[in-house]
Amino acid sequence: MIEIAPTSEAEVVLAFLKAEIDYSPHRFHIHQLLQMLRATRQELIDDADLSIDYQNAARGVLLDCYRGYLKRDCFFIGFPKKVKWRRVELEPSDFQRLLYISTRLSQLGFGIVKKKRPSI
Repeated sequence: MIEIAPTSEAEVVLAFLKAEIDYSPHRFHIHQLLQMLRATRQELIDDADLSIDYQNAARGVLLDCYRGYLKRDCFFIGFPKKVKWRRVELEPSDFQRLLYISTRLSQLGFGIVKKKRPSI
């Protein structure tokens, strides 16, 4: 793993929302939540300003409402509260050690993380 730079929680939350707003099974829910927050997709996601605290807080609430991010519920069960975020480039040898979410269970709303077992 090659460390590129430190990053912030706000950047990670924004990246998560950008990844899910168009293609996730939760995309319609995300759009409804934006309306409830009286925010636009453009303001909070497409043209996000990471230097504006209330926007970062709103994105955290948005991710919490459908993924349980702030409460460490649903998808984020067992995820630590304090994390040192880093932007990295993965090397081929890193893929053996990755954690992943079981697709079938995550579609049901369970945040179960499995560690890939090494082959014997």
